[in-house]
Amino acid sequence: MVYKRCFNLIPSFILLLFLLQLPISFFAQSKSILTSWQVTARAAGNSSGFDIRIEQYRDKTNFFFKRLDSLRQRDMEKDFAYIEQRAAVKAATTVDEVTYQIEKLGAIIELFEVAGKDTLSYNAPLPDPVFKSLLDSLATLPVEILTTNTGQKNGSQVANGYSFHFIRFNGKKKTADFFVAQPTAINHPFLFRLVTQTLLFYRKEKKEAIITIAFTKTY
Repeated sequence: MVYKRCFNLIPSFILLLFLLQLPISFFAQSKSILTSWQVTARAAGNSSGFDIRIEQYRDKTNFFFKRLDSLRQRDMEKDFAYIEQRAAVKAATTVDEVTYQIEKLGAIIELFEVAGKDTLSYNAPLPDPVFKSLLDSLATLPVEILTTNTGQKNGSQVANGYSFHFIRFNGKKKTADFFVAQPTAINHPFLFRLVTQTLLFYRKEKKEAIITIAFTKTY
């Protein structure tokens, strides 16, 4: 398991992976959701980033946003529960156990986040039909297409930008779960459109949006 092998070698990268896991526990699944997306973006090295969750029902659509400004890492590293749970991750011997212990560690890390949260909700069709059409088309797009890198690979992307974790549910079934290093309009056009169009819609609907262009830069 990559988490266990790398724990001692590159702790900052492991912490980044922990943070990328947080929305899995932060957001709850609903039985009546048709399609939902969980998008986690984290900047390497400084524990900042943002989260997007989209819930599509038959008669409404909900959006949840989180802006992670920093992590109280010094306080966290002195916390007994964090120290104990970090040791539990290192001691895990199977994939399932490592995953379980990482999720528990993620819940502890979340307590030390300095973050803002915001929501949007619509009981009627979305006011932007083009954006609604995009969400509908991405709901059933095969993972092979979503994850295909159509541009040149750039190893500096993670260091200079965001690392993303995408999760898609169709109903209660998880139909996509993968990591991508900074999607762009060239290398991952569908994922890039999902992120940028969602944030564009959010910023149009909320004059005081917490996830600003100045914060995300590329997105």
